[in-house]
This record gives sequence, structure tokens and C-alpha cells, in this order.
Amino acid sequence: MKTKLHYDFTLRFKLSGQDGAASQVVERLGEGGCRDALVGTGVPGQIAMHFTRCASTELEAIQSAIDDVLKALPGAALLSNAGAIVCSSPAGPKQGMP
Repeated sequence: MKTKLHYDFTLRFKLSGQDGAASQVVERLGEGGCRDALVGTGVPGQIAMHFTRCASTELEAIQSAIDDVLKALPGAALLSNAGAIVCSSPAGPKQGMP
């Protein structure tokens, strides 16, 4: 079994005309499994989401986030993926200094 790590990455999506107001979009994303993301709604017709997601691989983390967004907002289209970085291991940061 692979160790799961936390990955930080940002996804941008173009919204469809039927997605509703920004507050409705954010609520639907939370209900759809995107509670590990900060959602930016400053550009009309688009959202940017910064995720910190736990997964076995970078690809798994990004793909699961895309799947969750599209489940919540079926008409959305991915515009960009700003790559992932590993931000911590499951044990978290080491405490103290040697």
C-alpha cells in the first residue's frame, strides 16, 4: 500500500450559464466533496480552486478533485491546472530541531 501525501494545486474552471450565483456554486462544491479547497469567484463565469488533497499520487489527487468539481458542476470546463507540490507527509511536519 502506498503512503498518502498531501498535494497542493490550483484548478481553474469556466462555469456554464446554469451554475447559478457564486454563493450557490460554492455551496454545491462543498456538498460535492470539495471541502479541501479555497474557492475564488472574482472572475465572472470562472472559479479558481486551491486544493490541499491527500492521495497516493499527484495524478490521483488532481483527478479526484476534477471529478468532484464536475460532479458538483456538470457544465463546468477545466481551463488550467497549476501543478501540484507535496506539502507534507501523513505524519505531518517534524516537531523541534535536532
